[in-house]
Amino acid sequence: MGKKLEFELDDQWKDDPRTCLVDIDRLDLVLDNLLDNTVKYSFGDTKVRISTSWQDDMDDMYICVSFENQGLEITPEEAATLATKRGYRGSSAVLSHPEGTGIGLWMVGRVLKSMKGRLQVFPTNANGINTINIYLKKTEEELT
Repeated sequence: MGKKLEFELDDQWKDDPRTCLVDIDRLDLVLDNLLDNTVKYSFGDTKVRISTSWQDDMDDMYICVSFENQGLEITPEEAATLATKRGYRGSSAVLSHPEGTGIGLWMVGRVLKSMKGRLQVFPTNANGINTINIYLKKTEEELT
């Protein structure tokens, strides 16, 4: 039986002239993986939210794409390891989806790093929401 998920996409930044230069094929791979994971590990009849914002990090600006769901728990220990250890999977994910390999988030982190971006995985919050953010570095020039 399929899940009934409600998607919410925030496009508040669509008219913002700031740009990020990325390898579009690599970014496509990153977004595919994160959307797939967000849906796969969501509980049925819940909302998946994808939002964007600009984040100031010292001297650099990043566009942040945030993937949120209500789904399998991510503990603080798992959040610190999921994106950095190849083959690592959270305990809830192993139990519910034994076919996974644990390389998706690790690969996403490596791909983002190659584009001067980064990945951040948060533990499940008190409301049962999981959040994974990607950060893409702003360029100095405008795209025409």
